[in-house]
Amino acid sequence: ISNDTSMKSKWLDYLNSVQESNYDTDKQMEEFVKVPSAVEALLSFGFWICVDSFLYTLAILPIRFVWSCLLLIRFAFLRLFNSHVADGPFRFHRRHSYQLIQVSIIYSIYKY
Repeated sequence: ISNDTSMKSKWLDYLNSVQESNYDTDKQMEEFVKVPSAVEALLSFGFWICVDSFLYTLAILPIRFVWSCLLLIRFAFLRLFNSHVADGPFRFHRRHSYQLIQVSIIYSIYKY
């Protein structure tokens, strides 16, 4: 055991003799130690952005697609049987067509 302890001591003495310890070296070492945690935080942020996008596509987009289809059917029905389409909260707007386009793109990518 004493041989192992003396070997560690010699190794540490060697490292201390080779390594210069000044303010600049300590500051550089401190910045070097901070880098992995910053990269990990960035990767974690990117992961959660991807999860949010996936959950939007999986849960919210189908609901909006169905709502847009219902409003489009209502718009076509009112336009067919009535010359005046009422303004209000339940009218088909251009922004509803965006969900239809998004789902059609996802479907065509999946299908073909």
